[in-house]
Amino acid sequence: MSPWPSRWATGIIIGISAGLNPIRKALKMIFSGLRAAGITFGVGRLASSLIGAEIGKILKPLYDLHT
Repeated sequence: MSPWPSRWATGIIIGISAGLNPIRKALKMIFSGLRAAGITFGVGRLASSLIGAEIGKILKPLYDLHT
């Protein structure tokens, strides 16, 4: 099983013990995850534009071999 639910619950418990609103803590965790995903996506797009390669085009022949 994925460790994510337990990490989320741990963050909520820590937030409650620190006196934070649980809803606010949950939203903060969700938006920090979305922000990290956006940064990762942006870095990947920047790298692919600088290198001139697209991962989808590189991996497609490998995917076709397995289907």
